[in-house]
Amino acid sequence: VVCGDHGCYTVSGGVWLPIGAGSRCAIDVTGGDRGRKVKIGRSRGRDTGPTHTQLTSVEDVRRLASTPADSGVKVIGVLISSTLARTRVEGWSFYQCTIANLSGSTLINCTFKECNLSGCDLHCTTLLDCAFTQCDLSNVNATTGAALVNVAFTDCNQTGMRLTVCTISGANTGLPTIDKTNHTLTATDLADVDVSIWDVTGSVLTGCDLTFIAGLTVGHISSLTSIKECGLTKMSLPGLDLSGTDATGSDVSGADLTGCIVTDANLTDCDLSSTNLTGVRGLTLEQLLSVESVEGATIGGVDMQGWDLRRVNLRDTDLSGCHMGGATVTETLVVGAYLPTADDAPTVEVDTARFVVGLGVTEDEVTVGDVGNTHPKNDNYNTITLIVPPVLEQGKWTLYAETGCNLYKSDFSARAQSYESGLQAYISVTRSGSNITVMGNRGRCEYQCTPGREARVELSLQKYMGTSILLCQE
Repeated sequence: VVCGDHGCYTVSGGVWLPIGAGSRCAIDVTGGDRGRKVKIGRSRGRDTGPTHTQLTSVEDVRRLASTPADSGVKVIGVLISSTLARTRVEGWSFYQCTIANLSGSTLINCTFKECNLSGCDLHCTTLLDCAFTQCDLSNVNATTGAALVNVAFTDCNQTGMRLTVCTISGANTGLPTIDKTNHTLTATDLADVDVSIWDVTGSVLTGCDLTFIAGLTVGHISSLTSIKECGLTKMSLPGLDLSGTDATGSDVSGADLTGCIVTDANLTDCDLSSTNLTGVRGLTLEQLLSVESVEGATIGGVDMQGWDLRRVNLRDTDLSGCHMGGATVTETLVVGAYLPTADDAPTVEVDTARFVVGLGVTEDEVTVGDVGNTHPKNDNYNTITLIVPPVLEQGKWTLYAETGCNLYKSDFSARAQSYESGLQAYISVTRSGSNITVMGNRGRCEYQCTPGREARVELSLQKYMGTSILLCQE
């Protein structure tokens, strides 16, 4: 302890501090000898303010950092290099400093503004409640063993910065990404981790449930090349870009995919049931044919004009916002669906064989003797029209008459069935390729059809046999 004109002082590590002073006054020893008169104020690069100590030379930084210094130190424009490596400082602020090595150091509640830390060594460094503003952190990648807790980066240059083999926790903001690019990631890799700062561009996920992955964003999923057999059930993913992504076998049911992009995506066996696909872009007929289900989904803004959707289960879907003029759907596969109207309405085809019994009315049974269906050339016969659907190609149906019947081709050019007293009539109807055949006990009636298209077969049935024809599918 040395006493001078202005009071008593103590020295530690070459740094003089006034005894009992509440402020952090900087002092300097004139001549450098202990016990001589001291001078208070700015000297040798160290400035004193009412609430903090200001350092402007690396020597003073070295001296103060080597002691258990208090907070409130401000370092301005100093080339620190490795001075703070393996030290512990708290509450310091750094302005326009150059720092090359912080390895092994512990920095608590420190701020860095406009500092150059390009390529800085953060090996085994602990940063707790620290903030970096407008700093150059380019090419900082020596981070093995580092720990970052509640660290904020604002407007910093992080080009080439990689945080690898380190611990990150707390509420961090602006952190650079952890390099996971072009990796094959499994459920084990994603278990109990926060992926918010991961860069997974070009990576592959297989068999992962993504619904509980902490920090996972739309951007993360959009950057992946494959999400095969992954679970995205009920996730909110508006704007998701799946362009070129392999989503084979994934469960996306109930998810919000508003405005998503699926251009060239592989959606084979993908479950899109109850999914919101309003404004989806890039959706094709081939993709709809390949998915496992779109039942209950909402699809809007898609031009489906001319699409053949007869094999797609569209039950309970909302397609009212699509353009479906010229498209074809199957009657039983659009039950409960909301379809567009007017010029945007699709053609609805039946998917079971039916008799036409009136304008727009079909039944599976027709009664003999209906005067309205009298054959124009023979009033002893009815003309009946049978609708044969394309979805039942390779199928077989039977026309059944309990008391027998006489049945011809509509132009009487061929006869399929002759009446036999007391015997029931069984007449088969088959469809294969471009041919439909009606065959009974007397022969066959042949009809040409277009594969994949609904066909209509006209037959002549004698009126006065007192029976009806029932259609049964086998």
